Amino acid sequence: MKRVREVSRQAILHIDTTWLQVEHGEIRYTTAFVWVKMVYTTTTVWVRVYMQLHLC
Repeated sequence: MKRVREVSRQAILHIDTTWLQVEHGEIRYTTAFVWVKMVYTTTTVWVRVYMQLHLC
């Protein structure tokens, strides 16, 4: 009975750590996405400004 409790406790810990890893992965992914989006937006704005300056 004690062994079963120990195994289940380890399983719960494993699930917790896996969930934490997944959660941190999600955060990292979201941050990367936001960063890429920001760079893309900035680049697009700069290209528009550059085009307008050179067309005028």
